[in-house]
Amino acid sequence: MAVKKEMVNDYVAVVNESGLNPLIMDVDAFAVQNMYEVNYELERGKVITLVNIGASVININIVRNGNSVFTRDMSIGGNHYTEELQKQLGVSFDEAEQIKLGKVETAQNIQPLLDSISGSIALEIQRSLDFFTATSSYGHISKVYLCGGACKTPGMLKIIENQISIPVEIINAFNNIEIPTKTFDMQYIEQVAPMCGVVVGLALRRLGDK
Repeated sequence: MAVKKEMVNDYVAVVNESGLNPLIMDVDAFAVQNMYEVNYELERGKVITLVNIGASVININIVRNGNSVFTRDMSIGGNHYTEELQKQLGVSFDEAEQIKLGKVETAQNIQPLLDSISGSIALEIQRSLDFFTATSSYGHISKVYLCGGACKTPGMLKIIENQISIPVEIINAFNNIEIPTKTFDMQYIEQVAPMCGVVVGLALRRLGDK
């Protein structure tokens, strides 16, 4: 996977302006894979898919025996839910975010709208998985792991699972990481764990990693 030098330079400039010295830069899909390998046992011979559903992009990384064999980014994500809720309910972006997460109730039943958008996302994921299966010799995909801010959208997991006919599980980015219970609110950690796939993967990186 490659990236334009101009984009890298833009990110480096922002970090430098904040007074920090960037040493490592990574790709979201590979950061999630790094997080997964620390938290879950490697299943030899099996093909698994890591799906990071961010605000504006979905990263797909298909892995076999610890090696990435297929990646794809799609320009759709959690903001699509929020934008549609804004249009339908006439509310602000922040209010729509709270409604999407179930933190604020509304008189209108929004579940059909959420399900419709989840269906579109599930279809895009299926197309990528179908393309991989049709063009590779690695065999069928045994499981899909979801992470990212939008993966906790009500009903999403089941809709994706029904669409692709593959078991789907939401990732716990701290599954195998020791956390001081006296220092951190474990209920909060559990709540945000699915959203921390990329950041945990980046935090685990060190200079000299391959």
